[in-house]
Amino acid sequence: MRGNERRGRASLSGLIPWVAAWAVLTTLGSWTQFTLWHGADHLDGPLASEIGRAIASLIVVPTQAFSVAMMIVFGTRLDGSALAITLSVGLGWACVLGTIWFANWIRARMGRAFARRGRASLDGAPDRASSLTPMMASRRAFLLDGPLAIGGAAGAMVGAHSVVVEPFDLRIERYKIPVRNLPAGLCGLRLVQISDTHLGPHVPPEFVERVVRESIQLRPDVYLLTGDYVHRGTACNQRAAELFAPLVATGRPVIGVLGNHDWFGDGRDMSARLVRVGVRMIDNGRVFIDARTRALREDVPPEGVCVAGLGDFGHDVMDVDAALAGVPQEMVRIVLQHQPDAVETAAFVKGPRMDVVFAGHTHGGQIRLPLIGAPVTLSRYGQKYATGLAQGPRCPVVVSRGIGMSFLPVRIGVRPEIVEVTLVGA
Repeated sequence: MRGNERRGRASLSGLIPWVAAWAVLTTLGSWTQFTLWHGADHLDGPLASEIGRAIASLIVVPTQAFSVAMMIVFGTRLDGSALAITLSVGLGWACVLGTIWFANWIRARMGRAFARRGRASLDGAPDRASSLTPMMASRRAFLLDGPLAIGGAAGAMVGAHSVVVEPFDLRIERYKIPVRNLPAGLCGLRLVQISDTHLGPHVPPEFVERVVRESIQLRPDVYLLTGDYVHRGTACNQRAAELFAPLVATGRPVIGVLGNHDWFGDGRDMSARLVRVGVRMIDNGRVFIDARTRALREDVPPEGVCVAGLGDFGHDVMDVDAALAGVPQEMVRIVLQHQPDAVETAAFVKGPRMDVVFAGHTHGGQIRLPLIGAPVTLSRYGQKYATGLAQGPRCPVVVSRGIGMSFLPVRIGVRPEIVEVTLVGA
């Protein structure tokens, strides 16, 4: 009886560190996640920097994965209030620590079974057993602990790299696209596309500021913004708009459309704030670039190109005819549409001619695996419109990997990018 009591006390004392770790991680994770989703510090405090946000993401990723899974299964979000966040984070860390504890328990059981088999094989040879026992222990450690330690270290390194390094490893992707009937004065026209900044819980202002600085250094003729300026809600709308003001200050045209995440809050408000800082918003509208001056015009120039914008394919009205109404038939048409799948719709395929489409939305899948590609692309057409320069039914489609992240603050094999496109005559 006393032996059972001692084993019970030992089991209870063994659980205390796990419970303490759960309490600490739940408290820290709940505070961090609440600050990211509902506080103001993620825009102006220590979490507004890239390094601060990377550390915060490391803390919340394990439980955010649990929250996303619950959202998919039950169709509801678990981050709407402090109580919901605390419950979500607590359950998430319970699952994570429970899995680690169970793996450790299995390892201990396998180790004891390995030891029993070894002792049984040496019964009747006590001298040999005493000499081989250290060797058996070493072999057990090699067979059990070695692979676990290597696998755990490799997993931790990949996980940390996907949260701390890759989300901020900004790249410049360049394409040269031949276009028929391009006016001679616009041959070599350079367009820089910025997409999916997702200012909010996953992306700090400091990173968007760096994206804008590097875009300015490219000195393009025109800046194109293809939506999802904020992650969700309206709290970040004003700051998101202000971050693009330096583009306008260059004196070059800055043209944009909204994305689905902008409409998750208030798309009209987001658009109005961008307009106030000088961005020309063209959802279901168009502007023109004069071939002589490369300046923006509201009316049709004697020679130039049309830049048309379409309402978001999923959360707004997409009116192709309104966007291209009155555009001369022979004029080159550049089209902005947040979601690339729109180019496969009848409105595109049977509608007015288009010469090149700029889109985003997919984030390149955020996770791209060797040989497999991106398991999730947010596109009905799989890898076709995941990222890069694709050929749509009517014309080339430039799909940006974007700047920010959606479900989780993670990128694996899919660096954020600024896209630079040079138009040349065909």
